[in-house]
Amino acid sequence: MLDGIFLSYLVCELKNKINNSYIDKIYQPSETELILNLRILNNNYKLLFNINSSSARFCLTDQKIENPSSPPMFCMLVRKYLSGAKLINISQYNLERIIFFDFETSNEIGDKIFIKLIIELMGRHSNIILVDQDNYIIDSIKRVTPSMSRVRQILPKLKYSLPPSQDKKNILEHDLDNIINYILLNKDLSLSESLLKSLEGFSPSLAEKISSKILFNNNNLKIKDLDINNLILKNLKLELLNLKNILKNKTGQPILFLDSNNDPRDFYFVNINQDLNSTKLESFNSLIDFFYQKKSDLDRTSQRAKDILNILNNLLKKLNNKLELQRQEKQDCKNKEIIQQKAILLQSNLYLINKNQDYIILENFFDNNNKIKIDLDKKISAPANAEKYFNQYKKLCVKDKMLDDLIISTKNEIIYIESVIDNIIRSTSQQNLEEIKLELQEQGYLKTKKNLKNKNKIKKPLEMILKFKSKDGFDILVGNNNINNDWLTFKHAQKNDIWLHAQKIPGAHVIIKSDGRKILESTILEAAKLAAKNSKAKDSSGVLVDYTLVKNVRKYKGAKPGMVLYDNFRTIIIK
Repeated sequence: MLDGIFLSYLVCELKNKINNSYIDKIYQPSETELILNLRILNNNYKLLFNINSSSARFCLTDQKIENPSSPPMFCMLVRKYLSGAKLINISQYNLERIIFFDFETSNEIGDKIFIKLIIELMGRHSNIILVDQDNYIIDSIKRVTPSMSRVRQILPKLKYSLPPSQDKKNILEHDLDNIINYILLNKDLSLSESLLKSLEGFSPSLAEKISSKILFNNNNLKIKDLDINNLILKNLKLELLNLKNILKNKTGQPILFLDSNNDPRDFYFVNINQDLNSTKLESFNSLIDFFYQKKSDLDRTSQRAKDILNILNNLLKKLNNKLELQRQEKQDCKNKEIIQQKAILLQSNLYLINKNQDYIILENFFDNNNKIKIDLDKKISAPANAEKYFNQYKKLCVKDKMLDDLIISTKNEIIYIESVIDNIIRSTSQQNLEEIKLELQEQGYLKTKKNLKNKNKIKKPLEMILKFKSKDGFDILVGNNNINNDWLTFKHAQKNDIWLHAQKIPGAHVIIKSDGRKILESTILEAAKLAAKNSKAKDSSGVLVDYTLVKNVRKYKGAKPGMVLYDNFRTIIIK
């Protein structure tokens, strides 16, 4: 949660670490990023500025970010003014998300000059602005023209001005009683809304936390509907005083909040979300860098997964339509026996057929001599008409048998695509997604690039497998995509290990390593729960899980990755 209050911690930490450092190199990897390589004594640092609306920030980073072959114009301009410059100060405008980086450098004739690099972190209005010592804008990474904003333009040669004031109070500079009176003026707002509107640097989450503690989660009540008694005023003052002391004394800590998958969900300098797991990092910079790097990886993985899922869902729709057509054609083939009967009846009654007849009605000795109408082609002879029906019957027989094979093939392909979709939905890492992508390329579902750089980046199968230890001390291994499933079952597992899989639905192959010991029922139950959880039916109220010895599992001819047959199995119900 990169609000103004949190930024005050980041600024303080950076000042202690990189003040008096010198700029060594300057890069602009993208239209929203700028990187300064800094050196101080024997240390080198990489300072990242990012104004992307979903991840606007600045921090020291260890990320390896690829740079373009030729630097953009803004990068060239910053190099002109700041190459070799000394960073002499970092400051924050009140508790707002506006940070000034002051540099000392020399102009072309050797005179000492001062240049500011200003980063404004304001969502989609975020910007990086280069300003001279007279406070005139040299340029910005994102220019704001009169057509974009009539209030405030960001253009070369204009005087730099701060964003319009929002009439908020700074908790560090104002008396708390005055601040509380100011908050209570917003009668038509809830307490959390008024805190957000009245105080600098506050985020929605911080305002909600303070309001919840004071009003016991009655956050939706308007201030005018509250019974503003001494207890509420006392508790509000106490909460604000506590926050003020934390900020003044800088006693906050870099806290990372994690969701149920241990993926980063949020961060702050105090514990504002006790519903999530939390962990403390070594510094505010490492917290910001880790959080956004992980977020970027997850977002990138999510977007790539979404793109592949769109392709597979469209393919699945086509395969289901194809299967429906094949079934309809199969239904049509059921008429082949009637076609054969017509051929035999015609052949048996050739003498009754006259030239130029469109049809003939005969007694059907296959159906208790009931009358049957048989269409004729009057352009050909009676024997030729009979032969035509025989040929049609033979074609339908061949087609019927062929459709049996085609329907089985289409069904298997649908099962396979559904299994890949399930793998992607359960995928949480870029590595796993790359392996699934490679699998789809090898199977011909995605286009293969000539230089498959990703193939070399894929981890070894054992590194990708999910590993668990049962309460009884047995290793339980879970595949997370079809390639890993095959490797786990047929390359890594031993014949007397136990293999588990959710019954008749896409899911992971699960292996219990026996290591020469008898596997206990309690361990089988634990492994079955993992098989259910790592399957398409993970949200069902009950999942059937089959288990058998690995020696009873086999691939069949033409089987796609992850597809197997097995026998001599038992079934357990997981609720």
